[in-house]
Amino acid sequence: MEIGYLTVGTNPAGAKIYIDGVFILDDNGNAGLTPALLTVPTGYHTIRLTLDGFCDEFDGQYVEKNENINVFHNFYICE
Repeated sequence: MEIGYLTVGTNPAGAKIYIDGVFILDDNGNAGLTPALLTVPTGYHTIRLTLDGFCDEFDGQYVEKNENINVFHNFYICE
């Protein structure tokens, strides 16, 4: 399988990361929270970032073989 990378960050940090609708766990089985460097299969991926008290953030990225895509979002308070 060919792989690429997503570097995911948020302001504030500590957001939960969902890739293609699946909550991400790190290599130790802990919750995947920002900031994070994720290894993903090549292709298109949807990204959802959630943090209590803030509006969810959404993104979509196409990752090529060995490419590192930076994803960064500033959270806004939902009204």
